[in-house]
Amino acid sequence: MNKETLKEWLASERHELLDGTKQAIRQYVAQLRAQHSDIYGFALLPGETYEIKDLVAAWNRTQDIKKDGSYYRYCVDEWIHWDHKALSAVTPLIAVLNQQFSGLHSKDADDFVMDEFEIAHIRAYRSTFTRALRELKSEGVFDFPNADPYLAIWFSDSGSDIIFASVKELNSQRIIDEFKSAFE
Repeated sequence: MNKETLKEWLASERHELLDGTKQAIRQYVAQLRAQHSDIYGFALLPGETYEIKDLVAAWNRTQDIKKDGSYYRYCVDEWIHWDHKALSAVTPLIAVLNQQFSGLHSKDADDFVMDEFEIAHIRAYRSTFTRALRELKSEGVFDFPNADPYLAIWFSDSGSDIIFASVKELNSQRIIDEFKSAFE
């Protein structure tokens, strides 16, 4: 393993992944908006905190909230609309990146602790997905008619730092404050 080559690759922009993710989300959200006027939240679920293989889209409407309170509004695990196929066009892009990473990175198969390169690889995905949502929001893709949109990158059943970072970066101060009151 050439560490310098790997570091250079990890630092490179993932333009194809960014563009493909944006296109898939843009198309999916357009379909949702045509069918539902009361969507308030959209989230990306990129697998496990230690391994990204595909993207799941989740969304929720006000009428879908199970109980009153910020927790049920903002906890994606509680939402009822999860689509495992909507963003499937992104899966081959992720597979290519994972294959490239595997070709550049090696470690003992019995070592289950993530090393600095594996962590950087996951962070690069997180950064790309956050950037995609941020850019789509600025384009107006998430201008839901009856709501200040709530956007997140979510790892189910976790308190992952990316959840909190994405909420802070992608949402209005009102939503950030409500989210914090429910989860901190």
